[in-house]
Amino acid sequence: MIYRYEIIAENHAGTLSRIARLLESRNHALLILQSKTLGDELSHISLSIRATPQNAEKIRLLIQKMIDVIDVKVRENAEAV
Repeated sequence: MIYRYEIIAENHAGTLSRIARLLESRNHALLILQSKTLGDELSHISLSIRATPQNAEKIRLLIQKMIDVIDVKVRENAEAV
């Protein structure tokens, strides 16, 4: 199943890189990665990965624990990208 994550994080150097490395370290390839700033202090990051429901939840919890992350929402996408 493909899962899409919507992340609100503090706009600090390296935040996007740390999230990408977290996924890479767990052998999850990014299917989609987008980022935009929300003013001077926040970023909105959207990413999609293919994962099992259990792994998708684990990843959500790991991203949520990151220092710069404020909020994480995840939803299932259709199988086709």
